[in-house]
Amino acid sequence: FVGWKMAGLPIAAAIALGAIVAPPDAVAASAVLGQFKVPHRITAILQGESLLNDATALLIYRIAVSAAIGSVMLKDAVPVILLSTVGSVVAGYLFGRFSLLTLTRIEDAASSTVVQFAGTFGVWILADRLGLSAIITIVVYAMTIARTAPRLMSARRRVSTYSVWESAVFVLNVLAFVLMGLQARSIVGRLSGDDGQGDAFLFAATVLAVVIVARLVWVASYVAVMRWLARFDSEDKRRDAPTFRGAVLVGWCGMRGLVT
Repeated sequence: FVGWKMAGLPIAAAIALGAIVAPPDAVAASAVLGQFKVPHRITAILQGESLLNDATALLIYRIAVSAAIGSVMLKDAVPVILLSTVGSVVAGYLFGRFSLLTLTRIEDAASSTVVQFAGTFGVWILADRLGLSAIITIVVYAMTIARTAPRLMSARRRVSTYSVWESAVFVLNVLAFVLMGLQARSIVGRLSGDDGQGDAFLFAATVLAVVIVARLVWVASYVAVMRWLARFDSEDKRRDAPTFRGAVLVGWCGMRGLVT
């Protein structure tokens, strides 16, 4: 809405902008919250939200960009999104089940890790070639494996797998932010004159403010509704109802990161 009304962007480009700033960064939030005694429920919510938001935002972004350049009509995008989402979920589950058959037969920790990396990138490439949402496929693929594989893998393989994946994610995050930093100068340089830079920074600040306020209002509204509904439940349900302190924490932990 801000991009459409304030910057005069076409509706498809404005939707693409919304998709860009939508996904939060669970890695940054978890790193900060790890220093404090935060309920596990809040951490799980932030991590789960990041998975779903990343997948949804990237899919909407791709459709919106296609509509902006004229390769697809925006009114025809909804069936495409639904078909791509359903197909990606099914494909991710099937790929995950097939991968489990392979991983459970490998006893060597190093070989198991290599197969996981190869399988993950292979599933991404295959999903992209099939016209599905690669990110949704990978999310479902990983969730399918994560629900079963730890019970079937030895402790040595689990430790090796977790350490390698954590290191890989850390390196990729650092590399991505370094590349974005290197691009910042050229992006600012393409803005014409002081007025252009001022308008751009004002627009960016407005988008930032809208994103922060909208998230806080949405989370607080959800908590208010859930607490109101909990009044009609048992005492245990009322104790388990989300709190406004947790809502403020979840709302403020919506920092944007790698995907944006």
